[in-house]
Amino acid sequence: MEVIFSEPQAGEYRFKSALLQEAVVQSLLSARRAELHHRVAEALEKKFGGQILEVAAALADHYGATAHAEKAVRYMRLAGEKALRIYSLDEAELRFRQVIELIERVPGCADDAFFVDTLLNVSRVLYYKAHFNALIELISSHLPLVEHLGDPGRLGRFLFELGYAHCFNAEPQVGKPLLERALAIAEQNGDERLVAYVAMALMWEHMYWEPPTARTREAVRALSQRAVSIGRRLDDRWVTVKALMGPSLDDVMYGRPARARREALRLFEYSRETGDPRARSMGHHNLAWADVYLFDYAGAVQNAEELLRSGLSPIDRMGAEFAKGIALIFSKRTDEGVALLQRIFAQIEHKGFEQLRYSADAMLGLGLVIKGEWSRGVRHIEQSIERAKARNAAYIAALGHFALGEVYTQVALGEADVKLRTMLANPGFVFGSVPRAASKARAHLEPAVAAFRAADAPAFLAWSLLDLGLLARRRKKLPEAQALLEEARQISQANELDELASRSEAALSKLGM
Repeated sequence: MEVIFSEPQAGEYRFKSALLQEAVVQSLLSARRAELHHRVAEALEKKFGGQILEVAAALADHYGATAHAEKAVRYMRLAGEKALRIYSLDEAELRFRQVIELIERVPGCADDAFFVDTLLNVSRVLYYKAHFNALIELISSHLPLVEHLGDPGRLGRFLFELGYAHCFNAEPQVGKPLLERALAIAEQNGDERLVAYVAMALMWEHMYWEPPTARTREAVRALSQRAVSIGRRLDDRWVTVKALMGPSLDDVMYGRPARARREALRLFEYSRETGDPRARSMGHHNLAWADVYLFDYAGAVQNAEELLRSGLSPIDRMGAEFAKGIALIFSKRTDEGVALLQRIFAQIEHKGFEQLRYSADAMLGLGLVIKGEWSRGVRHIEQSIERAKARNAAYIAALGHFALGEVYTQVALGEADVKLRTMLANPGFVFGSVPRAASKARAHLEPAVAAFRAADAPAFLAWSLLDLGLLARRRKKLPEAQALLEEARQISQANELDELASRSEAALSKLGM
């Protein structure tokens, strides 16, 4: 009747219809069905004994339909680990959660060490998915079990995963102590791989949450170097790539995009050296961010799209999408850029990853302003400043003040595109802020300048000085304008900020002094 047919090359028999197969299976009594699943599983184990990973998923399904939970969890986890290696993240998470649920339902089917290792596998999947809320909830609930286990290696790794997630979720006051404890455990037990992981995590924590001083910048590079050195020695490409990314993005954040570009090239070198595609993808990620602050918006979009084509996980793609969105906003594709940033913000609201929001929060507000939603955009930037202050992130708050200063400077100089339709849609902003735009601009730019001087952030300092110089020229305070514009020009030239240098020179040429 051709209900079943053979596939000689594969050495298998198949049902002609999956629906028919399911109907036949469901018609069996549960005991008979479990017996057949067990027999199939044993036959697969015998046939593929030397290549068991190839059939781990099938074995997981067959043993999962039997009373042999101890074998089911083993193959479920193997199937999840295989999926994780190829970044099949949904499949990996499904398998690992099946293991957790089965162990909780049949407690004696695996020991605590097996259970903890499975939790660590899930945490890695959730990290790649940038789902830090779920990661923290899962890992935190099982920390007492890991403490009780008395295994320093597993405890250190657990503390690393949890601390790293808290830092990514803008909770460094919780994450940093966990990471420091993990580092102490790693060093005490000579666990070099864990030392590298924690050093890399502390590198990111320093970039975003430590005071923006020269000492912090030195610490970022020292932590990066420590993690890279160990990662190379152990051929751990994941931690090596993450650690190589840090100095370049630190330069972006602190206004040194030209140097950030050179640092990013180290990722391409590592990719050529090892054949690791992720290193190349993350090189494009860092170049996209550097290009944004070098005013090369086409280059930023191109690099971001290169990562989006080759990126292996959502966390990698989200960072590139953020850079692309900012570049689109400033390259006259504002609606597209704002929509992209809003989609990312919605994901952050659901999953966490607040660190990404803080790094470019004000940019969404600028996008709304450029789009013509002045009142809403200014309000968003003001709220971003308050969010940063609530996290004691003074430098991030300064970036918000800079963004508002730029908005009000453009209005005061008459360079903003305030059309009649925009005025009618934003009456509160037009009548309340436009007449006082120059004073509002200075009120935001002056504290930004002080913060950027203290943090040694040349690009943002030069840009803020340029705006203040233009405002001083507007008020006919020519010596003050000349001093501000000349300093902006010198800082720009010294740091390869060609666009800002050109703007400063053009403004100086109009002083007529």
